Amino acid sequence: MKLLGAPRKSVIYKLGRALLALLIIWITGLLLYMNIGLKRLFSDSTSVVPQPQQRMKIEKHGNFSHEGKSSLSLVSSRAESKLRIPSFKEMNELANSFHENGGIIFFLHMPKTGGSAVRSYLLDQMPNETNYIGSWKGKAIGYQRINYYLENGIPNKTVVVFEAHGGPPFLFYNQMSNQLGEWKQVAKENQVPFFAFTLVREPMSWYLSFYNYFITREGENITESDFFSRPGMKANMECAELAGITWGAVPTKHVSYSQCRDALALLKDQMDWVFTTDKLSTEMIPLISYLARFENRNLSVIQPGIYNHKKKKLLLSEFSEKGKGRLQNWTEWDSMLYEDIRESYDFSGWGNFLDTKGILHPILSN
Repeated sequence: MKLLGAPRKSVIYKLGRALLALLIIWITGLLLYMNIGLKRLFSDSTSVVPQPQQRMKIEKHGNFSHEGKSSLSLVSSRAESKLRIPSFKEMNELANSFHENGGIIFFLHMPKTGGSAVRSYLLDQMPNETNYIGSWKGKAIGYQRINYYLENGIPNKTVVVFEAHGGPPFLFYNQMSNQLGEWKQVAKENQVPFFAFTLVREPMSWYLSFYNYFITREGENITESDFFSRPGMKANMECAELAGITWGAVPTKHVSYSQCRDALALLKDQMDWVFTTDKLSTEMIPLISYLARFENRNLSVIQPGIYNHKKKKLLLSEFSEKGKGRLQNWTEWDSMLYEDIRESYDFSGWGNFLDTKGILHPILSN
């Protein structure tokens, strides 16, 4: 029995090794095929807008482009990509084109970032109010006019401003971004000067401004405890607004780290510049005034409660050390976004450049 069993065992052993080798070859081929497919998928995903023929036309989407689809997924594969800000030469050429042909300035107004002061400044620079186009409370006001200007040029070669008021209960940026991406593509093809910018604010300052303006009511005895317990108050709300997550949603929805990262990538991908609220007068106004030949002046951000002096405001100095620590934890991802913006959009070189143009130092306004 042993002599007969030995060859049979050897055959089974060899057959097993052969089957194992075939399995390894099959798995290797499958992995190679999947890798090629993924490379094709991501290489194709970068061509979101097809190249146009002759003078490019606007694709009609109704109020919003690709409504119901999150544009954040379009940039998730590019979230770690490096930002390239405009060079002096590029910005000088854009400024000359604005001066000669007029152009479009797109202003994304995120709530509680100083946008009301910016709107007031920009309105003062307009030759007439029709040059200032706004989109408030989710209504696509003036979209057709922007489409017309991009396809046909701007009458009288003036500067037109389009303000998109983002964040709840207004127009969400992730809904607006598809339209903005298309507008920038058409502007490039049709050689219409176009510049897009927005503002972000230091997170702890933003939270207090948001709470004092939107949450509290006249006569209320607001406290640190009330701040953290109010419905609508939750962590990383600046990220949530950029990701299109409403603070008033019931049940409460929280933003994820990946959504915050993708919102940051989307800003970098579509905005020509992202300014910070604390540098309105020293960075935003000089650059915009240089670009569009606007008046250079100091701006002061309207503080919450200025419309109602009887309304009590909660200040950071009234927080306990434990409360400040809790607020820092709440703003962890917002702070990541804010610090990334500050580092990415380094204005030091631009400050020197604009100083040589004699427009860095703003006019002091009363």
